[in-house]
Amino acid sequence: MRKLLVVPLLLMALVLTGCDGYVFLRLDMPVVIEPQPSPQYRHYVEGYVSYDYRTNHITITRRPNRDKYYLPLKEAQVMVLETGKRIVTDHQGYFYISGVPRGTVNLKVTHNWIGPRTGVYFRYTSK
Repeated sequence: MRKLLVVPLLLMALVLTGCDGYVFLRLDMPVVIEPQPSPQYRHYVEGYVSYDYRTNHITITRRPNRDKYYLPLKEAQVMVLETGKRIVTDHQGYFYISGVPRGTVNLKVTHNWIGPRTGVYFRYTSK
């Protein structure tokens, strides 16, 4: 609406250019800065999180870990550090996160009784 009022005001200023006076234009138009849309990645990471209760060691494998002392880490939170996407593992320790960048990504695994503050970090190659 204000843009339409500028045209007659400018015409009036052109007509009155020979007159001795001032024309004060105050244009209060908000500056809108829109954030860049996040890139759409087409790759994913998936795996199984397991935990060795004797050594407090956490590992991520592509298949379920059948080693003697490793148990699935249920309800662990897995986060891709590059995108901030998070997922919770199921009863088998399985997770699947889509929309991650291609190549090597950094994962952070946290659990309420295993390192809830610091977490455990992994470098993982997306598919």
